[in-house]
Amino acid sequence: MAVPVIDIGIWRYFLPIFSFIFMFTLVFAILEKTKILGSDSTGLNSIIAFVVALLFVLTPSAVALVNFLIPWFIVLIFFILFVVVIFMFMGVSADTIKEVAQSSTFVTTIVIITIILLIIAISVVWGEQLSGVYSEDSQEGNGNFAVTVGKILFHPKVLGAAFLLLIASQAIRLLSSRS
Repeated sequence: MAVPVIDIGIWRYFLPIFSFIFMFTLVFAILEKTKILGSDSTGLNSIIAFVVALLFVLTPSAVALVNFLIPWFIVLIFFILFVVVIFMFMGVSADTIKEVAQSSTFVTTIVIITIILLIIAISVVWGEQLSGVYSEDSQEGNGNFAVTVGKILFHPKVLGAAFLLLIASQAIRLLSSRS
């Protein structure tokens, strides 16, 4: 029988610690970069980041959401890194890559991928709770208002129409921006 070289079963015991460190770093970096609380408020930023990270770790569904999202964002970052390295091997200058990375099309693409990943993560983490809103199990006349609204909003035809409208609006925006 083959013995695994690396046993990652212990990883689940350290997930709350990694989630705490990730959220602390993320909130602290956002507060330091935006300077919402002032330019010399590093101590206050660290206290706020600590409290937010602690509250985050105490919410199991939020930890599950981030634990689902982090591997996908790492894959996305590695994909972008490999594409940049491939283009640099092909002779594209670093200035050209920097211009493309700062363009609105690239940023919009990353934001759309992030939103799609977030929607997938929300459906994985909170899918059971949301399934009661749009399930077909309840009778037509017996559902309350929230169930009826959920059935309307999450109907495949409504979601498909919203998706098509999103694609059309982005296509129009991208076509009209090129003069």
